[in-house]
Amino acid sequence: MRHFLIIILLGVCHWAGAQTRVDYFMHEAARCMVQGQVSSAADLYQHCLEIEPSTAEAIFHLGRMKFYLGEDSLGMEYLYKAVELDSCNCSYLETLATILINQRCVDEALPLLERMSKLQAKRSDVLSMMAKIYANVGRMEDAIQTMNRLELLEGKLPSISFEKFNLYMEMSDSVNAFRELEELTVRTVPYLITEHIQDHFSKLCSSYP
Repeated sequence: MRHFLIIILLGVCHWAGAQTRVDYFMHEAARCMVQGQVSSAADLYQHCLEIEPSTAEAIFHLGRMKFYLGEDSLGMEYLYKAVELDSCNCSYLETLATILINQRCVDEALPLLERMSKLQAKRSDVLSMMAKIYANVGRMEDAIQTMNRLELLEGKLPSISFEKFNLYMEMSDSVNAFRELEELTVRTVPYLITEHIQDHFSKLCSSYP
């Protein structure tokens, strides 16, 4: 049935220019996906590549289909190719980065997240994810710089200050850790004097080995 559909569509579009035909088949492929006709959609996406091999969107969707079918290695090739062809498409970047993170390939995911954070500067979730990954792989300076970027976006929130405090403590940087705690305390409880801040700081420090 799907081959019959392809033949009909080819007959309809043989007269059109390459890009017009690609756009038409992309639309039909999307319609097939909505209707659950995955195999027909795959055939149509593949036909788009026969018309124009550098159609990033078709490559991207074929990559997702390969993962759905359990062909992870081939799916990864398709997704990397889609990102290579359209490096500013955040959907492609996010999909590939998410798969890499799930596969624990965080070193490969980080450049994709960095690119996303520049293309979508207000994505606080991307910055939070980057900071977490940097911290997990021991790149504390990068984690703090990313938290600083998040702070510029979100404002000086207690959650960010506490996270920076913990990062500084992991680095054994008590000076900056105390500064973060002091600034947080002044913002949230301005009537406390420095002695009380120092006392609270000392209690927190004592909990670290």
